[in-house]
Amino acid sequence: DEFWMSDLFIMQEIARPIVEQLSPLEKTELENVLERIKTPFVKDYLVFVNNSAFKKIEKNKNNKGFVLNETPNTEADKLFDEIIAKFKGKVVFVDFWATWCAPCRSGIKKMISLKEELKNKDVVFLYITNQSSPEKTYNNMIPEIKGEHYRISSDAWNYFKAKFKISGIPHYSLIDKEGNLVENKIRLHSNDSYKELIEKYL
Repeated sequence: DEFWMSDLFIMQEIARPIVEQLSPLEKTELENVLERIKTPFVKDYLVFVNNSAFKKIEKNKNNKGFVLNETPNTEADKLFDEIIAKFKGKVVFVDFWATWCAPCRSGIKKMISLKEELKNKDVVFLYITNQSSPEKTYNNMIPEIKGEHYRISSDAWNYFKAKFKISGIPHYSLIDKEGNLVENKIRLHSNDSYKELIEKYL
């Protein structure tokens, strides 16, 4: 059957964000896509992937250890100080990221064990994204990411971009216990080196 190769290609394109960004298709969207696919086993697989994503979202609702914060209603130049005021006395590892950014997601995945190692220390993992992360996708994804979460306005993001000299994401910064930016644009590659850096300020 000459269709199955192109069907497979369509299915992969559609399945990727469902899995990676945990954004399953709603019933009508799924039906529309299934109409484009002729091969039964490819259809079945897509339905399976979609259902699995919904199950995972359901299961994630019981997750602990992530906090979805309301962004303080304040001027952009005061916003960061207001966000980190909550964590006074702790070292804050800041991760500027987005749901659609593959390197961001793999970095987050890689640091799961680091967070586990440091969970009883005075360190907070703070995740900041902007409106380019679709709200629904964002809400589905963050229960898998332990830490403190903020989804800020485009204006605030532009201000942070200038303040932290963000040229690409993920962008990591470190704030000491007094609330000072002590490391910016951290370019380390192993959990051990992140741990060493964080412990330097603990």
